[in-house]
Amino acid sequence: MRVGKQSKGNQEFEEGSYVAVASGTVDASGLVSTSIAVCKVLNVGLEDLLVLDDSNRYTSSVRYTVSKHSCTPISLSLDKVISRPVLSPQIGDMVLYHDKITWKSEHEEVVVGTVYEISYNKGRPSTASVMRGTEMMQLPYASLLVLQRAPGPNSV
Repeated sequence: MRVGKQSKGNQEFEEGSYVAVASGTVDASGLVSTSIAVCKVLNVGLEDLLVLDDSNRYTSSVRYTVSKHSCTPISLSLDKVISRPVLSPQIGDMVLYHDKITWKSEHEEVVVGTVYEISYNKGRPSTASVMRGTEMMQLPYASLLVLQRAPGPNSV
């Protein structure tokens, strides 16, 4: 049975659309941790949604009944999908890296610095030398987030 569209306040849910379903862990002190799952809406009820969670590629899809109050509709349009590519770091840009520095590192680290050099492998950027203070670090190019463009002719 197709119900179609139904609203929760100013949020509209539609069969076949996607929603972010909020989850969390609660203890005596309150909300401890949160998580979000992206699910496809199969059916829309009065106060609840039947959703399909196929995020785990190793098991079959799982159907859940969830409250509309824990869901936020996700609106995707062509202009959002193809709107603009991710900024590619250039020499002189201020960048951020948030991950383990080496595979042996026990903890993630946040590095903010300036791109000094870019190394290419088979025609594509592979690593960047980033200057943090007085330290030069080799970081994976694809994991860099541009915070500020360097002034000059290369800035976009």
